[in-house]
Amino acid sequence: MSEITKGLQHSSYSDDRNKKSSVARMMSQMNTVMKAISKVTLTGLVLLSGMNVVSQSASAYSTREALDAYFNEGHGYCDAQMLSKYWNASGPGEAKTIAGAKILSFASQGDYSGVNPILANARQQYAGQGICSFSSDFSYKDAVAVAEYWGTSVYEAKTSLGNKLEAGLLQQARQLVSTAHSFQANVAEKKSIAFESLNRDGTTLGYFVEKSNGRWVEISASGQERFSFREVDRNNLVTTLRDDSRGVEIRLDFHFNQIQYKLTHASGAPTPLYAMSF
Repeated sequence: MSEITKGLQHSSYSDDRNKKSSVARMMSQMNTVMKAISKVTLTGLVLLSGMNVVSQSASAYSTREALDAYFNEGHGYCDAQMLSKYWNASGPGEAKTIAGAKILSFASQGDYSGVNPILANARQQYAGQGICSFSSDFSYKDAVAVAEYWGTSVYEAKTSLGNKLEAGLLQQARQLVSTAHSFQANVAEKKSIAFESLNRDGTTLGYFVEKSNGRWVEISASGQERFSFREVDRNNLVTTLRDDSRGVEIRLDFHFNQIQYKLTHASGAPTPLYAMSF
């Protein structure tokens, strides 16, 4: 074969290979473009679909109906704060309305899970970011009541309530606050306290009875007045009584459910004397 013929064949082979390579590159580029277009279109449809769901749900019900549905499901302000952040709403108010409309819309289709799955995602995404605090659903007085009930600081009570709200434990937190306030009321109204030995054998040994404002007496199990006291201090956990004639101080400790004793001028903590009977 002549050199010219060989050259022509080699040139033809190179052209074919170059053409195939160019076609392959073009196909690859077209595939990439189509994927990008598909992705953009799909994203747009998803976003549009999400917007339509909110719009249709919100417009199908009145604001009052939506809010009633929201609160009837047991949701509070912290939940609205979480949803507002998750949906990028204008604020908790709008989030409550949207959530309520969704609850009604889902229920009409037989889905009674409401917005709980959405809230679960929001809590997981924003956990520990301080979206909520105790004041989202409770007052300072509530925190004080819990602190006194637990015997901890108000700061610890506020932190615990805030953590419960962010974890979605609103009902549990409400029950705690209710119990704490009931405890406060029970302590405030206590006029007669039975006591027994510290080993709690069930045998009543006597009573501390408030006879009038600031005046208390210790009465034996048989009803005999033994000692008189004046009240010198009271809070929701401890009432302090003093017998000046004997230099004795008695503390009615409702946190530990004990009656404690110490000499008036002695330093240090009082000594447990009796257990309160219930």
